[in-house]
This record gives sequence, structure tokens and C-alpha cells, in this order.
Amino acid sequence: MENFESVLDEEVQINQQKRPTFLTVLCILTFIGSGFGILSGLFAFTGFNDVESSLRNAQLGADPFSQRILDDLDIAGMQSIQNWANILSLVASALCLSGALVMWRLKKFGFVLYVAGHAATIFGTYMALGLMQKMGEVMPLQAMGGVMETMGVAMMVITVLFSIGFIVMYGVNLKAMNK
Repeated sequence: MENFESVLDEEVQINQQKRPTFLTVLCILTFIGSGFGILSGLFAFTGFNDVESSLRNAQLGADPFSQRILDDLDIAGMQSIQNWANILSLVASALCLSGALVMWRLKKFGFVLYVAGHAATIFGTYMALGLMQKMGEVMPLQAMGGVMETMGVAMMVITVLFSIGFIVMYGVNLKAMNK
């Protein structure tokens, strides 16, 4: 019971301190985005992003030219990269959500968690870029391989810009938070 009372006292203190509206909006956006990130990360483990079975199924009906290309692929290695990217995405979303929850309570430590979550997001995107480049290298048409790589680079740039933007916006609100 004592723990519940201390939580209530802390909530009253936070309400008296007044959370800035901008911080409230950022936290709500992060709750939504991270929630979707966690759901999609969990969904990825249901086999939706199973690179290995997709490529093995493609081998079954492939023409001889495509069969040679698919035989040269390191399918298990590509699946391993995808699995790690899925795990990293789930961890990144959980870190960002945790950070936003802590910042919602006006604690600066949440910013550290949030930045760590975005660092994991950027690293996961880099891993996915590597996977897209590997897939682009084996495309029968050179133009398709170039499109895959371009999409990967665009995804990386957007992720980095988005991350930097939100980190800066949260950073502006650090002065409203306690230790």
C-alpha cells in the first residue's frame, strides 16, 4: 500500500509541475509508433518475414537460369540477418516506448533510453540495408538490383532523419524534466 501511495504522490507532483504540451504530443506519438513497432516485431516472428522459405519456394518452380542464381545464394545467412533485424526492431521499439513512458513522468533518464532505442533502430535499418544489397546482387536484371539498393539507401536516410528529428524535439523538452 505504501508503494501505491508513493506513486500517487509522485503523480500529484508531476501534475503540479505541468508537463509541456509539446512533450505530451511527442510522447503520445511515440506510444503509438512504438506500439505499432512492437506489434510488427512480434508479427515478424510468426514467419511473415521468413526469407528462407520464400526463396526455397521460389527455387521449386524456377527456370534453369533462376535456379542457378538461387543455388548461389546464402539463404541461411540472409535469414539470419533478417532474424537479427527483427529482434533489433523489437528491442528498439521497446526502448523507445520505455523512454517515452519515463519522460512522460518527467524523468530525464527516459531520454537516454529513447536515444538508445533510435540507435538500435538505425543499426537495424543498416542490417536490413545489407540484406537488401545482398538480394540486389543476385537479381537477374541489373536494374532490379539497383532499385533494391536505392530503396535500401532511401530507407536508411529516412530512418536517420526521422530519428534525429525526434531526438532533437525531445531534447528541447529536457529542461522541463527532473533528474
